[in-house]
Amino acid sequence: MNKKIVFSLFGVAIVGLFIFLLRGSSVIPSIKVNDQIVSSDNVVVESVTAVAPSWLVIQTETNGIQGPVIGYTKINKGENKNVSVKIDSGQKTPKLFAMIHEDNGEKNKFDFPDNDMPLLYNGEMVLQLFSIE
Repeated sequence: MNKKIVFSLFGVAIVGLFIFLLRGSSVIPSIKVNDQIVSSDNVVVESVTAVAPSWLVIQTETNGIQGPVIGYTKINKGENKNVSVKIDSGQKTPKLFAMIHEDNGEKNKFDFPDNDMPLLYNGEMVLQLFSIE
């Protein structure tokens, strides 16, 4: 094969790889949490996938609406498995929301509601309702 053709093909491959890396992987934020019994004031979220370092937030539920934050923990970009979140059991309700919040304020400090707002994906908050005992 001609050296020019080999170098051209190699260049095309490198450009393609560069574009793929710049575009990033197609990470879709999600939460998977099962109904559970609260143990030692902790709830466990089976899996949470984030597009950037974020917060996994636990909120109370009243009539299908999110209430006060009763627990939160930092999560990493990508998939996080079996994430334990300490909650204020004195404020828990029979159902809770697990929700992803962005880390937009002071980094590594949960400062909602001033910053660190809920993550919106396709215009929707990324959350899941679950029951506790």
